[in-house]
Amino acid sequence: MMRRLNQDSRETLIGAAVITVLALALLANAADRKVRDKNSDGYPLEAVFDRSDGLAPGAEVRVAGVPVGSVTHQKLDDNYRIHLTLQIARDTLVPVDSAAIIETDGLLGSKYIELQPGGEEDFLPSGGRLRYTQGSLVIEDLLAKIVGMAHARRAKAAADQAQPGASPQAPKEQ
Repeated sequence: MMRRLNQDSRETLIGAAVITVLALALLANAADRKVRDKNSDGYPLEAVFDRSDGLAPGAEVRVAGVPVGSVTHQKLDDNYRIHLTLQIARDTLVPVDSAAIIETDGLLGSKYIELQPGGEEDFLPSGGRLRYTQGSLVIEDLLAKIVGMAHARRAKAAADQAQPGASPQAPKEQ
């Protein structure tokens, strides 16, 4: 009888914990939606990238690390370039010579767009296009290049050791 009561209590506690976690997740989602809706009263800008790996609608747009908008839409064109629509807060003016760069929060974090303001005194109008863009860096590609370079160095070192009598030449004296 005592064992059954303990098991029932344990199941009740687990059920309550699951419901609490779900409620917290719903509240966080609602808060996130409220932040996105706040940016919806801004103005749209367009940016075109060669790659946008890991970036999706809803991703933040930042200036100097401060969120100023979000990605609202992405579309692939006939040349396989990605057209992103960015919704920028009304009080954020973006110079016409600004750059949009896809960045990553930390090593494995989420992707976002970092706007680097230019020095022009004219600003992009609503619906304007950012001319300078830099696509996302794919960590896997970078690691593959580093590993490839290491393999090439090892193969060269092994080939140099395999040749009898081959030693590094000393610089000639003059």
